[in-house]
Amino acid sequence: MTTTYRPIERPGSSPREPRPPSSPPEPAAPGTGQAALGRYTSNSIEVSVDASGGYLLFGELDYPGWRAEVDGQARPLLRADYALRAVPLRAGDREVRLVYEPESLRFGAALSLLALGVAAGLLAAPRIRRWRARGQAPR
Repeated sequence: MTTTYRPIERPGSSPREPRPPSSPPEPAAPGTGQAALGRYTSNSIEVSVDASGGYLLFGELDYPGWRAEVDGQARPLLRADYALRAVPLRAGDREVRLVYEPESLRFGAALSLLALGVAAGLLAAPRIRRWRARGQAPR
């Protein structure tokens, strides 16, 4: 069954494309196992698993900017139950790590550094002009 999603349109704002539920690239075999939370911070989650396959379901809302690693290798982060996150597991997987690294953070940092450079240049320009007018080199 295929579902088509349309953006929610609000007057006076640009519509944002909703992220449709993810589907795994390959079906994971049902599995059993145990998981133990190792570390939980605002931008990362580390879980130790002993599983025979299946999915590791996180009871947190799915939000763009998160990525998943299993034993140091990138793994797809799937949307589960319309709002949660899940990571497909294979037999033998041991460490699962979710990291929050949104593109908007990197873009904002680069833009801030650019603005800081422009501001420093604008503040230094009058002093450099005075030195040049006097024929002195800046110290």
